[in-house]
Amino acid sequence: MRFMIILALVALTVGHTSAICKTDDTITCGYNSFKLPERIKPLHYDLIITPDLERNFFKGVVDIKIQVLAPATTTNARKKSPLKSLLGISKPSESSERQIVLNAAREILEISRDSIQYTEEGKTKPNPVNIFCKDKDHDNLVIVFNKKLAEGSKGTLHLEFSGKIQGITRGLFRDNQFDSDGSASDLILTQFEPNKAREMFPCFDEPGFKATFKLKVKLPAGLDVISNTKRTSFRIIPGERGYSTNDFQLTPLMSSYSLAMAIGKFDFVQQNALGGKVKVKVYTPPGRSKEGKFMLDVACKALERLEKFFGVAYPLDKLDLISSPNYENRGADSLGLIMMPNTVLLTDGKPSVEILQVALPSLMYALINQWMGNMATMKSWNDLWLKEGFATWFSAHLSDELFPGYEVELSQHLGVIQMAKENDNDNALRPSEINSAETLEKFYSSDIFFKGAAVMRMLRDSMHQEKFDDAIRQYLRENMYKSPDLNDFINSMRQFTNVPVRETIETWLNKKGHPVFQVDYEPTTNSLHIRQETYPKFFEVRQDSWKTLMTAVVSNDQGHNEVMEFVVMTHDESIKLPDWFKPSEEGNFVKINKDGAGFFHVKYTSALFDRLVGAVKNNRLSSLDKIDLITSTRSLVNKRRQSDDDLYALYEALGGEKDPIVVRTMRDNASPDEKLSAMASKLQQELHDIHGFREPEGMGVNQKLNYALCLQDLVLDDYRPLVDAALKLFEGDFNTIQTGQKDAVYLAVAMFGSDDQYKRILEIALTSNSMQEKNRVYGLAGFTKDVNRLQSLLDTLIYDSAKFEGKERIFSQAEEDYFAEKEQ
Repeated sequence: MRFMIILALVALTVGHTSAICKTDDTITCGYNSFKLPERIKPLHYDLIITPDLERNFFKGVVDIKIQVLAPATTTNARKKSPLKSLLGISKPSESSERQIVLNAAREILEISRDSIQYTEEGKTKPNPVNIFCKDKDHDNLVIVFNKKLAEGSKGTLHLEFSGKIQGITRGLFRDNQFDSDGSASDLILTQFEPNKAREMFPCFDEPGFKATFKLKVKLPAGLDVISNTKRTSFRIIPGERGYSTNDFQLTPLMSSYSLAMAIGKFDFVQQNALGGKVKVKVYTPPGRSKEGKFMLDVACKALERLEKFFGVAYPLDKLDLISSPNYENRGADSLGLIMMPNTVLLTDGKPSVEILQVALPSLMYALINQWMGNMATMKSWNDLWLKEGFATWFSAHLSDELFPGYEVELSQHLGVIQMAKENDNDNALRPSEINSAETLEKFYSSDIFFKGAAVMRMLRDSMHQEKFDDAIRQYLRENMYKSPDLNDFINSMRQFTNVPVRETIETWLNKKGHPVFQVDYEPTTNSLHIRQETYPKFFEVRQDSWKTLMTAVVSNDQGHNEVMEFVVMTHDESIKLPDWFKPSEEGNFVKINKDGAGFFHVKYTSALFDRLVGAVKNNRLSSLDKIDLITSTRSLVNKRRQSDDDLYALYEALGGEKDPIVVRTMRDNASPDEKLSAMASKLQQELHDIHGFREPEGMGVNQKLNYALCLQDLVLDDYRPLVDAALKLFEGDFNTIQTGQKDAVYLAVAMFGSDDQYKRILEIALTSNSMQEKNRVYGLAGFTKDVNRLQSLLDTLIYDSAKFEGKERIFSQAEEDYFAEKEQ
């Protein structure tokens, strides 16, 4: 019976194989792998895109010049099936030598089978298409020809296609931008990273497949288009309803995800950079060009510094930046065209410190990747950590170098790096295999790259900055317009250091999570005994080891203070301490991980921990060491690896703490323990009693920002001395205080002020010309629990014609709170 069924299928299929493949999108076509075969190499794309904005539709034509590199071989990725072999569509030794496999998103793109042609260089007749299939699992487009593609030959693959303009931030998508008068206008953008170019055109959509691109865009009248390179020609197409043709210069070699395009109506501000060699423009919605001026200056300044740092010239004669309401902070860092959210790129005059601590590193990140991501592009997605980790770390470092007053690297360390460490228990920086789009999407959208930034910083510290910088420059020079891998990076590093780079970095890349170092003291040898285990996902303990550069602050009360550096290479090691260190003497202590720079936790024995508590009580640790001790102890208590009593003792030792960053860290790490929360709140009250609504003297910007957050915490606590002072200040010298502290006043008015005061903060938001201020004030007004006030907030938001980021979120939350309070 089984034999008869197979014979029937064979008979049905003979002479009709291509027809079956054309109509059945679920067939796997003999190639079932997320990673494309490397036999075919793209060299150049000629791409034409014609969008139809009214129908959310586009059509396109692409000619891909390719080279056949090597004979095809059978791989595990090609899953054999007896049925497919009988049908003649999956014999690896035959069809794989006749096939081209590339990517096209089957849910988005429709490929015209009749358009498919492959013409070998030097020949006039195309190689006839035998089979054409769209793979259901991996967005593979498999084309099998009648004749073999000879090794070393070149040719051109021609495809015509159509697709959907999407409503989410991927592929070719529609966004709405808001002009100066509040009216919405169409904005069509691309978001291709990490593997979404396949959602606009058929391509070899992996980072290692670099090629040049020549783009042509046909547009309706009244719209402009921007791409990676300069526009070389513009002409109206006769008889096509005012459509224009826009041609762009040839790009350098780059990956498919680096191609970018923006369509809409724009204003812009511009400035020359790099001695006039590069024209930099910030494109804005119509009527809002002034909002791009501040970040234009920043971009030009950073471009100068980066070219000098890398020692490699920026490869284009232009750099465009464009704002979008719905891009995330990371934006898109395509070569020559950077797309960023409005909150990063558009500012009202000089933006606040809070905004700049996000905006500066976001822009630096995109600019850094003009070199590290676009010129030297990792060969595979497994090495995304290299591009992302370096750019994330260096973006904060560069921000501080160019704008030292904003303490961006400290802000990053206190915020996202700490958060990434607490959440990192089951992630590897370099997965052994990325075998599906879902796996890649999850990996790319995680906060894993902040761990990558921490690893980069640890590597920099172990090599020391000058040597590390030299190694980065060498890596870029050796891999310009290539697709390097981890070995290339390690080889560049090893040229400038004796540190065991490979042994150290591979453990941090390949192992899931990060270590907990258990530290004990060995009196007979005056040494630290260090053992490792994995930071637990829940409460289980798993033995493992990382090769790690570590630092330790060793101190006594006789004036000796030494910072030790050492590398832990095994699961269980002893580290000799200085001869002058006598643990029996009062005041001696050891603090591992100076300033919390390493991406790991430390668990001390009771004796060593008690010494640290004493050092905290006597204010002998830096603020960063105190923060590291608080967060690490809290984490280990949560994982049942340390006792609650240790955390209580640490909080008691911090009584009288005056650094707002430390106090706010205590507050953040106290919940849900009411005793710890009360201890942190008391310190916040003491800070308010000292400083009130005056700007604290002698503090850095992060201390001032955290003090402002302490004031907001106290409003939420209904601390009456502060609430009363805030309401009184609102009636008096309100405009004399700094922006961050104003938020505590707005919050006090929303929660405890009179109806008249509440109406006045709504009026402040309504009449403000600053989109950032509207977002802040309306958001704080939403903290009221009064139904009538929530109704006033909703009415005002409806009446306010201004479109600003966060408006819909604030409205939705206020509406939800309104109905919740009304039901009570």
